[in-house]
Amino acid sequence: MTGGFTTTTGYHIIKHYNAADMIGKAYDTGESPAIIMRFAEVLLINAEAKAELGTITQNDLDLTINKLRDRVKMAHLDMANVPVDPRYAGDGVSPLIQEIRRERRIELFMEGQRYPDLMRWKQGKKLTVPAMGILWDAAAIARYPKALVKSKKDPVSGKTYIDVYQGTDFAVPVFDEAKHYLWPIPLNTLAQNPKIKQNPGWQ
Repeated sequence: MTGGFTTTTGYHIIKHYNAADMIGKAYDTGESPAIIMRFAEVLLINAEAKAELGTITQNDLDLTINKLRDRVKMAHLDMANVPVDPRYAGDGVSPLIQEIRRERRIELFMEGQRYPDLMRWKQGKKLTVPAMGILWDAAAIARYPKALVKSKKDPVSGKTYIDVYQGTDFAVPVFDEAKHYLWPIPLNTLAQNPKIKQNPGWQ
C-alpha cells in the first residue's frame, strides 16, 4: 500500500502497537518488558495437553480457551458443538483439537511459535499453502487507488486476493515431509564425532 506505514499483505499489524510510542520518543523504544512466557500460553498449553490426552472437559475449556475469548467478547468454545472447518478436515485430528490449535495460532501471532508448532504437530504441509493478503475486490481497489499490488484468484473460492510472494523465491513454497521436520546437523559437529549420523535427506 502507498503512503505512511506500508504493508505487503494489506493487513496492518497492531499487536504490541502503542500510539504513544510513535510520538516524541526515540526510535525503537518502548515500555513493554521482554516476555518470557505469557499466562495465555500457559492456558493454551493446558487445553492442548488435556485435549490430546482425551481428558478435557467443558470446565477445562471454560478455564482456558474461553478465558482468552472473554477478553474480546468472542463466543465460547462449546464441546457439544465444535465447529468443523473443511479446510482442516485432512489434518488427522479431532475438530476440538483443531480449534485449540487455531486458538494458539491466533493468540500467539508474531511470537515465534507458529513454525515450531507446525513441526511438532507434523503439519509441515501447511507451509506449502501460498500466503495471500487481503481480499482485492472493488471495495479494496476503491479504498487504495494508488496501491501497487500483485493479485491472484483463489481457485477454490474464485475470489481475488493480494498475492504476497508473486515473483519472489517464495512464490512456490516447498516442504519435504521426508526431510524438513529436522534441521541438518552442522558439519563441524559431524567432523568431531564420526559416530553421529546426519539427519535424513541432508547427506
